[in-house]
Amino acid sequence: MNPNGTATQAFFQFSTSRTLTAADSTTKQTIGSGTTVQPVAAAITGLTAATKYYYRVVAVNSAGRTLGSVDSLTTLAVAPPPPSNLVATPASAPRRANLSWNAPAGATVTSYRIERRTAATQFATLVSVPGSTTTYEDTTVANNTTYTYRVRACVGSGPSEVCSNPSNEATAAFGN
Repeated sequence: MNPNGTATQAFFQFSTSRTLTAADSTTKQTIGSGTTVQPVAAAITGLTAATKYYYRVVAVNSAGRTLGSVDSLTTLAVAPPPPSNLVATPASAPRRANLSWNAPAGATVTSYRIERRTAATQFATLVSVPGSTTTYEDTTVANNTTYTYRVRACVGSGPSEVCSNPSNEATAAFGN
């Protein structure tokens, strides 16, 4: 923002409405009376997660008020709490591990990410299941192998997906 030689203050307006009518605003800051571009920045707190906001900078001086162009941003989703009470039960005919867990209380969950490892591997995502599901059958188990599972609750999708910390770990062992 260039004050163009006039004592100038600036602030941001922000709202979930593109028109910015009834917009909230940040505290005014003095940017001086010079003739060069001055940076304007402000921390905005109290925004709602996973919400699109519109904003613009506003300059005020003795010559009047200048409105910047409207731009937008979307806040990130907040990760839900992790699922609890994960249980892994080995079963046969057909050989599988039956998993069950409790959904995080009061949280909206888009999907669950089920992760698995063996003694020789690191945890890796086995599958993602819908957020309405709290059970899964792993039919890709092998003989003479012990599997350890954990589950993460996720919200959003694609690059905006955010997942919880992992649940407790549960183990299922398979012999011959």
